[in-house]
Amino acid sequence: MLIRQFNAFKNFQSALNKLEEFLSTPLVDDRDKAGVMHAFKYSFETCWNYIQKAVESHSKQVGSPKQAFKAAFELGWIKESEQEAWLKMIEDRNLT
Repeated sequence: MLIRQFNAFKNFQSALNKLEEFLSTPLVDDRDKAGVMHAFKYSFETCWNYIQKAVESHSKQVGSPKQAFKAAFELGWIKESEQEAWLKMIEDRNLT
């Protein structure tokens, strides 16, 4: 189980690094914007996938991003003050 969790974290870390790289340069056209949107969506998916794997070690099962983030809040992995921003990301991901 730890190997799956570690691999999920590495995937998330790689996706997040790529998103940060894309955001470090100016967006000049629609292709750039589409690339950033894709990188955001991929980062989001790998993030919730990692959380899904990580909460299993706490005897919790989650089947959706919303459930995963709520479990992360309950476990104290995400600050309460950041909860709204994380839930807003679900809406943003659904818009992509």
